Amino acid sequence: MVAWGIQAIMAAAGGRRADAEAFAAQAERTGRRHCAGEHFNAWCFHFARGWVAQGHEAPDRAQGHFLRALELVRRGPMRLETAEVLTALAMADRQLGGIDSARHRLDEARWIIEQCPDPGHLLADPRTVRTPPATPSTGRPAPALTRRESEILALIAAALSNQQVADHLGISVRTVHAHLRSIYRKIGVTGRVGAARYALDRRRPADPDPEPAG
Repeated sequence: MVAWGIQAIMAAAGGRRADAEAFAAQAERTGRRHCAGEHFNAWCFHFARGWVAQGHEAPDRAQGHFLRALELVRRGPMRLETAEVLTALAMADRQLGGIDSARHRLDEARWIIEQCPDPGHLLADPRTVRTPPATPSTGRPAPALTRRESEILALIAAALSNQQVADHLGISVRTVHAHLRSIYRKIGVTGRVGAARYALDRRRPADPDPEPAG
């Protein structure tokens, strides 16, 4: 399945649409035959199909394929592949008008890349994609976070780990996770990097930085 899927990506990168779809279909059939369609390695043929759609000016279809690829690749240990999918998805989001979503995905992809001493060549490289400008304020009120959620968001922006946040507030890590899921949903991000960026973008200059525990 992986071999067919990688060939599909190579064909998509080379603009060989028919070959890419043929390889992707073979990868999908192989995965289905071996009950591996939900394995994280199945990300590759979804990514290939998304890249083909992106190249043919169909960002809505590309976005759907990339979202499925992201769902799968996050299940595994493949960090660089995750960054590639996030970058490709950000490109589709931007074409569809999802500027804030594109910025958050690029932030996360770049953060992943920064942790790698030698990322090498990436088909969708966040280092070469321009960050779209922030959308102007529409005057709508900020999402209604609870006091505890606001505290946790500020600590995340201060680069505290989940365990440090729990220690600082005297709550369990499981409770921190539950609050983070609620925060992500309310502010429209997918992870810590996006949440930290959201908090820093909205912090007033006079706001004091939270002190880490200990």
